[in-house]
Amino acid sequence: MPSGDLRGHGANIRQAARLGRFQGQTSGAAPGLVQANIVILPHAQADQFAEYCAQNAKACPVLAMSQQGDPSLPTLGADIDIRYDLPRYRLYRHGEPVSDVTDIADLWRDDL
Repeated sequence: MPSGDLRGHGANIRQAARLGRFQGQTSGAAPGLVQANIVILPHAQADQFAEYCAQNAKACPVLAMSQQGDPSLPTLGADIDIRYDLPRYRLYRHGEPVSDVTDIADLWRDDL
């Protein structure tokens, strides 16, 4: 659990993760805010995944989608940079987990 000065403030938790000061579990870290998972896909696959989510909206609600190549999610908050703002990212290749990393800046492409 993050320290008391971070608890309940999503922007503070994102900033602490971005700076490497928060590496814990995000579940319950910001009471009253929505806990979500993120999927980052090439643009060519995004529409198909969005359709899957639309057909399974209860299990896979879409809270926001970025523009192609843009790591921000302005409808969820100011100054979000999805490449850095999570304490950990699980990377998958061909449906299998391959590693966990603390940022994805070196993996970011203009088609994501």
